[in-house]
Amino acid sequence: MNTGKVIIETQKERNIEPMAVPGIVVKHHGSFRLGKDAASSVYHAVVMDVVVEMNRKTLTLNPKASMA
Repeated sequence: MNTGKVIIETQKERNIEPMAVPGIVVKHHGSFRLGKDAASSVYHAVVMDVVVEMNRKTLTLNPKASMA
């Protein structure tokens, strides 16, 4: 299966503007980061990694924390 095609199909099905959601997590693949150029893609990668780390630390401190 072509992961890129699946991402595009899912965005179309859900009416998601690709640049409005610059980070995508794909089951069994990991994350994909999007941007208008390489620098913005790297920026989104760093932001996404920081958010994931914050989530990990939150769940370590409180396993019952909600992901609202």
